[in-house]
Amino acid sequence: MKKELLHDALNLLDDDMIEAVEALRGKKKGKINRQKWGSLAACFCVAVVAIAAVNRAGIFSGKETGMEQSAEGALTTGNEAASSQAVAAIEAVTEREETGAEGIVIPKMEVDLNQSDGATMDMLALFFYQGRCYVEYERIENGIEFVGEKLGTIKGTVDEWNIKDGYVELAGSISGDFYAVDGYDQSFMLCMKNYDGSVTTFINNNDITVRTGADLFEDRFHLTGNYEIVEYQTIDDEFGELIQLSEEDEEVIALFVEAVNDAPFMLSKEIPLDEGERSRSDRLIYRMFFRMKDGMTVKLNLFKGGYVELWRFGYVCVQVDSDIFEQMIAVLESGG
Repeated sequence: MKKELLHDALNLLDDDMIEAVEALRGKKKGKINRQKWGSLAACFCVAVVAIAAVNRAGIFSGKETGMEQSAEGALTTGNEAASSQAVAAIEAVTEREETGAEGIVIPKMEVDLNQSDGATMDMLALFFYQGRCYVEYERIENGIEFVGEKLGTIKGTVDEWNIKDGYVELAGSISGDFYAVDGYDQSFMLCMKNYDGSVTTFINNNDITVRTGADLFEDRFHLTGNYEIVEYQTIDDEFGELIQLSEEDEEVIALFVEAVNDAPFMLSKEIPLDEGERSRSDRLIYRMFFRMKDGMTVKLNLFKGGYVELWRFGYVCVQVDSDIFEQMIAVLESGG
């Protein structure tokens, strides 16, 4: 649970109650004097339940009157069952804060291997493995060194399969052997060898939950401290030569990466548009390429307003701290 939402809910309680609850949460697990804490815990439980409902909506409503009345009713009961539930709720809040269980669920991709009229099938190479859909990410000329063990063979499409079959194991819009990628979680990235000696990587960009940028850029790509070169291009010249940033820009780049990791994910479709803009692509201004030490590339799309998303991961994005984002844009505008 986000601490900001918890803070907003606690603002509806008396200061003495807040201090008492903080003291309770600071204690180690063990027996609790329910007679002493019963009414307080019941009151706090109301706040937790309210936050849970609010969190599903994605905003804090601030309907203080209703919450205060509910809290007043809970205080008059003072029963042990309510106290026990409240204590469990408090522990659940702490656990969610520690594990980062909340976030945005990216839904499973809807794919029909027999249809060719969908944009996904026309443009993307993809396959199914262990109930996951892996989508083509990048082609690497010298990537053989990080190809891991062989995991199986993609059979391609089969005419008798139809949409009711869902994700068919080892089916795909392509065919061939596929492998693990050394240093990367198999649930996120796999690869295939090409006839010319290059390697194509595939990422699972759906049916997963992400909370902050670190869930993607650190936990899956290990970005911080592992890139050697940073390049960029403007959208006006996206097929032109890439421009490399200098070592003098490293401090700003590092701050930018940290800000991306710290920012919470949001739905990309919620990026606000200015008048005359039809989609978020109209707000795209730069692409950045972080060339990793192992030969991978982390590709970022930068949008006006501080929004950043990963290439091939367009369902969600983060909004970076405005000051840091503007510093990064200033570096790019200066030509590195």
